[in-house]
Amino acid sequence: MKPFTTIAACASLLAAGLLVNLVPTGAALIVAVVWGMVLAFSLPRNLSIVAPMFLLLSVPADHIATLNGPVQGFMVLGLLMILAASQLLRNRGRLSLRLDLDLLLLVTVLTIPTLLNLAGGESRGLLFWFAAVFALIWLRSAQGVVEDLPEQVMTAIVLAGSLGSVLAILAYVGTVDLAGIVPGYEPSALGFDSFMGLRASGLSGHPLRFGTLTMLGSIISLAWLAESQRTERSTVLATTSLGLSSLGLALSGARGAWLGLCLGVAAMILGQRDALARRRVVRLMVAISIGAGIIALSGFGAFLYERLAGSAAHPASWAQRQDALVAVAGWGRRIPLFGLGFGGATELTARMGMLLPNLENEYLRFLLAAGVAGPLVLLVMGVRRIRSAIRLPSGLTRSAGIGCLTALFVNMATYNLFSWSVAPSLFVAVAVLTLGKAREPLHADIVLAHRMAVRPA
Repeated sequence: MKPFTTIAACASLLAAGLLVNLVPTGAALIVAVVWGMVLAFSLPRNLSIVAPMFLLLSVPADHIATLNGPVQGFMVLGLLMILAASQLLRNRGRLSLRLDLDLLLLVTVLTIPTLLNLAGGESRGLLFWFAAVFALIWLRSAQGVVEDLPEQVMTAIVLAGSLGSVLAILAYVGTVDLAGIVPGYEPSALGFDSFMGLRASGLSGHPLRFGTLTMLGSIISLAWLAESQRTERSTVLATTSLGLSSLGLALSGARGAWLGLCLGVAAMILGQRDALARRRVVRLMVAISIGAGIIALSGFGAFLYERLAGSAAHPASWAQRQDALVAVAGWGRRIPLFGLGFGGATELTARMGMLLPNLENEYLRFLLAAGVAGPLVLLVMGVRRIRSAIRLPSGLTRSAGIGCLTALFVNMATYNLFSWSVAPSLFVAVAVLTLGKAREPLHADIVLAHRMAVRPA
């Protein structure tokens, strides 16, 4: 570690010792924060993003018994606060959020109505978005310093999806009990039918959340395989992660994620301008089609069909979403211009004879919570970010950015994506990558000249 980092870490440990004596009831929390800062400082640059993000995406904090209820979301918020603070200290506080006014505006239009309607409760949803702001600060302060930041973010998503898929497969065949691996883990149980059993949740706690993670992992793996500059080792890794993520997505039964995957891949192909990469994509899609045909003729084909369009396709699911649209349209005049906040939205859906999770649509949820501004800002942000991704130079970040953003905006229309505490931060991570750098790193000659107080040649 650099001298400044070492001094900061030692000062933090000394301050922690004093605070533990003064506030013994908060000793555990203080120790956790201090050692979290020390660990964040000690991570090398090539792991400073991928390791924490992998941890965030892999630990099912929302579904661990001791972290559920009133403290849901605090783990993600606390960890991202530590990461943001350590990254700012590590990089001497350099930060620019001028490119991310749309994300900050979205958080603002969700926050103000919720604070004005605190009597209705449901302020917990704000914790998720406040955590996303710290995720934004963490990632933006690392840009220009961590050169491979996009690759680290995408690697973390792929690794988390692949690990969840491996454990979901093992749990499906009865080899592993996930509750035994993670003490207190209580995933949500959604079933297909009495014959096919439960949908897989992996380590995400919910089948639809698991479907979202494996959807993104599949898109990034496909973009990786289409990349013109890739090694034989990266090809093997991308092929493995694609197979695991696809199988995990099938086990989740998340049809909205399948729809997002299809449209995301289509957008990625249509937006491809690298001729070599385009040919790779075409060959890859032909190979996948042939593989799908072989699977369809095998016994495994019937299994996949049941997971995607058979017993997984409950008519009640479509009816529920249709009822939500009709109910919101019928009560539209009672929604204030600036929304009801999360608490007011919960109260209104109860009057409709529904629960807020039953809306299964983030655009409707944002309409109730923030008024017209909610879904409008969300859509404008999506257009801006996808457009920016299209303008990026050809490469992995461009292809994966187009595909992942398209898939996310499709998927959030099929279920309440942002009721998952880490989802807003995941959304911010993908959105940041597609909008370029907030600042460029200084050239080495300029840095040296500045230190020597001379004019660069």
